[in-house]
Amino acid sequence: QPSIAATAAATIAAVNAALSRNNEIWASKLAQAERTSAEADEAAERAARRVSVLEAECSDAHRELSELRGKEASAAEAADEAEKEWEEKLTEARHTAADAAAKLAHGERIAADAKQ
Repeated sequence: QPSIAATAAATIAAVNAALSRNNEIWASKLAQAERTSAEADEAAERAARRVSVLEAECSDAHRELSELRGKEASAAEAADEAEKEWEEKLTEARHTAADAAAKLAHGERIAADAKQ
């Protein structure tokens, strides 16, 4: 029969070996969790940088859109002003033509009266 001391020593050795294996397993799991956490942190940093880039691009696009809308409004105002000016010149040309026709008619009457 083995002695109690030998049995106790074997039991302690078995417990220590089991604890050592358990510690190694948990150390491996911890290392894997730390790697996964580091990878997630890197992915989050990349995503944050991408978000910053996209926010800057959106800001630029909004600024350009505002500028284009301003230019569009200016162009529409210029077109309205040009149309108004054209209509005024057309009206003036019609008045001038009507005045010329009246003067011509008057001149023709005078000429007709002079022939009689």
